[in-house]
Amino acid sequence: MSTMGSFGSFGSFGSFGSFGSFGSFSGLNATGLGRFVGGGGAPDPTIVQGLLTNNQAIIHSAGPDDPVEKPAGVYNLLPLGADKNLQLWEPWVRASLYLTDFLKGLDWVFTPTKGKEKINFSYGGSAFFELHRPSIKLFHAQLAFMRDYMDQRSDRAAEILSEMSLPFDYFASILGLNSASNAKTFELMSIAQVVAAHVAMIAKHHLACRRPDRLGASVMPMISTPGHGSFPSAHATEAFAVATVLCGLLQDKTVKAHYPRPDRLNHLCMKLAERIAVNRTVAGVHFPVDSWAGASLGEAVGQIVLQKCGARAGGVVSRTYIAQPQSDFSVTQFRTPEQAARNGLERSPTEFKMEPSPILSWLWRAAVQEFALT
Repeated sequence: MSTMGSFGSFGSFGSFGSFGSFGSFSGLNATGLGRFVGGGGAPDPTIVQGLLTNNQAIIHSAGPDDPVEKPAGVYNLLPLGADKNLQLWEPWVRASLYLTDFLKGLDWVFTPTKGKEKINFSYGGSAFFELHRPSIKLFHAQLAFMRDYMDQRSDRAAEILSEMSLPFDYFASILGLNSASNAKTFELMSIAQVVAAHVAMIAKHHLACRRPDRLGASVMPMISTPGHGSFPSAHATEAFAVATVLCGLLQDKTVKAHYPRPDRLNHLCMKLAERIAVNRTVAGVHFPVDSWAGASLGEAVGQIVLQKCGARAGGVVSRTYIAQPQSDFSVTQFRTPEQAARNGLERSPTEFKMEPSPILSWLWRAAVQEFALT
């Protein structure tokens, strides 16, 4: 027996602020539309009162209203089209459109057969990820890694705390991004993070795997244990989705011309994603296999985002992950097919493609233009 789910209709989310520096899904501060679909904060009551008295004082100088009859063109409506008017909307409105545009193609099947529990994700009818639930025995075997990583906590404490929300500053430091010049690039990174977090949470919910401190008394996390499942790691999913999208961005000819060695930046983006994932193991809240599962899922989500942006020459690679008890996580093993296979990750030799989304293609073009040298 299987249970299925899809995003046919989506209710209100949380509170969606402006793009640039918003937190990970775990904080519920970057996944919704704002209070009562209002976005932004409450207005300053002093300004409201000032506007009332000011408007009443000066409105007479504008003269009478224009007559209804005007030459053709004066009262034209805005143009219609999915990719029209996006620049006019507030960032939180675009965020809602990006999110729902992505989620409408997502579907999944959960199979709860005892000993063979798994979740299968598909997009637009094409399977892209199969994730198997590890046994409790496997998680116990992973506790040895948790103890080995504890010695690094004092050295990595600042990173771990600043990465409680996905740290866009860290990615920005690699690419030299700033909020004034790269607002749309931050939007692109943000939507990759948010959709990855949503997909990861679906897997976490269905597979329902316990956190390390619930299985080993000596784990003693240095931060609070999040109130959701351990497998897969959402931080790893988000980090690798963002890194995959940025690596795709670095392949664009306009962006490549902006940097002398974009290939080196690719390696740095992926190494940073690994560091973010491993820091969650250092902190005591994730097993290494959680990072393997999250990185695999994040890479797939990133490829889908690139496809929907009309930016990925290759298609989306379907993959299966079955955790192995002695697997520690490293990006070198993750990206090397033979080593990845030994650690339980199988990537299909075939790919599937999809039609670009007008909305996400608009965002991609806007982000690429920020790197134009002329």
